[in-house]
Amino acid sequence: MEELSLSRLLATPQFIKQVESLVCLEATVRDLYESSHWALQDTPPEFETPDSDTYLVGRNVSLLAKTSVMCAQWEIGTIALGPLALTHFSMPR
Repeated sequence: MEELSLSRLLATPQFIKQVESLVCLEATVRDLYESSHWALQDTPPEFETPDSDTYLVGRNVSLLAKTSVMCAQWEIGTIALGPLALTHFSMPR
């Protein structure tokens, strides 16, 4: 769904000549989360599921790390990120 939405956005007039073609990178998290986690089962949560129930610790950092390396190699100077929300989650101690 995210890829389809992004492809549609990049096809609009304001982006057609401003943005490079979409590149999909593989970013497995199998070594980070329990094998039963929804993110590894290809069963995304329902739309109404609260963000706190879908939060993946380190998701954005993991995605940005690989993206940053690719952008450095290709000399791309801008990365766009669309986080779910500007919310702070506290980790239990």
